[in-house]
Amino acid sequence: MPNGAELICRFSADDLKETWKAMAEKNTIEGKLTSDEVTALKSGDVHHKNFPKASCLKSTLKAGARKGRSGCSRSRVLVKGFRSKNDKVFVYHIACFMLNGKPDQTVPVTCSHLCCDCSCVNPHHLNWETLSVNKTRECCQLFKKLQGYKCPHSPPCAGFENRSCVPIEL
Repeated sequence: MPNGAELICRFSADDLKETWKAMAEKNTIEGKLTSDEVTALKSGDVHHKNFPKASCLKSTLKAGARKGRSGCSRSRVLVKGFRSKNDKVFVYHIACFMLNGKPDQTVPVTCSHLCCDCSCVNPHHLNWETLSVNKTRECCQLFKKLQGYKCPHSPPCAGFENRSCVPIEL
């Protein structure tokens, strides 16, 4: 079975956007949101000025029996217009697509949670990157409270946006 980044590339951009919009309209994405943020979320426009950027968003869809790393739920959804169980993709992959587009297929990539909350589906907290870079993000969570520690990632991990970064090379 293809990984999530490969799977997301099978679908058209319009199908993925419609799926995201349908999830938002059916209130399957939630968080601590103002009414303006809810309206922006339901519009499907992740670039809207009122789209929630700071707080994590969660999917209320029931996850399958399989659990991801750290026991996180891995909610899957059928892409709008498709019926096969093979057409189910992780909600956070659709969210990552909404802001970052389809991933580059020249090198294997994964969806990375910049906030280090693996149940988050906020497009502004997600990025396509190699698995080796994704794994190094855990260090930032371990060492972020150390005085002088600087996140080496671009984009930076959540909580490091206003600190200068030390570039990472892998």
